Amino acid sequence: IIIEYVRLAWLLEHCADIIPADCKKIIDTHDVQHLRQGQFHKHGQVHDIDISPNEEARALSFCDAALAIQDKDAKILSQLQPSIEIILAPHPYPITPQVLPEGKIIRFAFFGSSMAPNQDALKRLTTRIWPETHKVLGSNAELLIFGNVGDSQTAPPQSSGIRIEGFVPDLLTAYAQAHIVLNPVAYGGGLKIKSVEALCLGKPLVTTAIGAEGLEAGANTAFIQADSDLDFSAAMIALALDKERRHEL
Repeated sequence: IIIEYVRLAWLLEHCADIIPADCKKIIDTHDVQHLRQGQFHKHGQVHDIDISPNEEARALSFCDAALAIQDKDAKILSQLQPSIEIILAPHPYPITPQVLPEGKIIRFAFFGSSMAPNQDALKRLTTRIWPETHKVLGSNAELLIFGNVGDSQTAPPQSSGIRIEGFVPDLLTAYAQAHIVLNPVAYGGGLKIKSVEALCLGKPLVTTAIGAEGLEAGANTAFIQADSDLDFSAAMIALALDKERRHEL
């Protein structure tokens, strides 16, 4: 039996009398929930489960093994509940580098669902980072927003260089339009799948320390890490003006 997320562990507890004794019970954790909760609360956001480290340890005790998506999570889960097996199962994604687009206009892309970390990242991007970037690059740059994260965004003026693409049926076609992928998230748990996708598709990526969780070894070699608004904008401008560096990344 595979349970998705610690918040559903109560199923294992309350169904214990009908689960065969020789049945292997696994929780696919996705994140260490009490740490993720801490990040959400720090940014004034409601988390989908309120859970303490002790409560998370108890929830894990009802399974035989837990899946961790990254090495750091595996170590924390092992300390949290040493009585169960921890299986490190990193997110699989095929490495299929796309050819970077040609053309004078450099297209930056942000991908995201409507979750709070993505909405806050988009607000930061469009109100604080992009204006400084667009001031330098002007009509030679565009910012494309893909996914439901753009639904709450007010239609930007055409002169701003921002295009809200919304939910698209084909992710690869969307990525193919991007010269540079952005992930300016400030909080959120675990491995950021959008960062993994960008790297596996061979796209130059600018992200934050939070966006690079689980991928720390690649900072400033496999991708550019920038945390302040000023540094993020500077990294975007530098990549836009340096074709050789884009291809290197």
